[in-house]
Amino acid sequence: MKKWLVGLLVLVLLASCAYSVYAAPRFGHERDRDRGHGPGPGPQNQIRDDARFIIHRTAAVIDDAQQAAERRHRFMGLAQAIGNQQEARRLYMNGNYRDAIFHSLRARDIALQIIRDNGRRARPEYFRDNMEERYAHDSPRGDDLDRRLDRQKMGKDDDAIHIRINLDL
Repeated sequence: MKKWLVGLLVLVLLASCAYSVYAAPRFGHERDRDRGHGPGPGPQNQIRDDARFIIHRTAAVIDDAQQAAERRHRFMGLAQAIGNQQEARRLYMNGNYRDAIFHSLRARDIALQIIRDNGRRARPEYFRDNMEERYAHDSPRGDDLDRRLDRQKMGKDDDAIHIRINLDL
């Protein structure tokens, strides 16, 4: 009886080793595809999807900041947040996904500060996740991003309460 179990154990071990050797090249091709070598979703598509995700999340934070500013009347920076978010959307539509991410994250930072300045707590889902932290690490400074905005189009902070962010991406 023991010999039979030992033989079965050896057979299962050999079968699993053979399967792992057979499966290894297929997994390798998936890694190559994810790095942009071959068909399928590549890094540019991933950046585009990340940009869309970040822009949508930031829009929710800006909406909350607008509501907080409307109640407590502390608008400082609201037009700048909306200007950065609109610039992010414009860059996204032009295919410049990485810069779109940078401007959207800048808009979110400003919106979070507005929420705090108006005596409200920011929701935990408004803070950056690991993916967004990786982009933020490579981002230019906030002042550099703000200089790229057209100040004439931004308007006043107290008028920015009524602007609704267009999310057609």
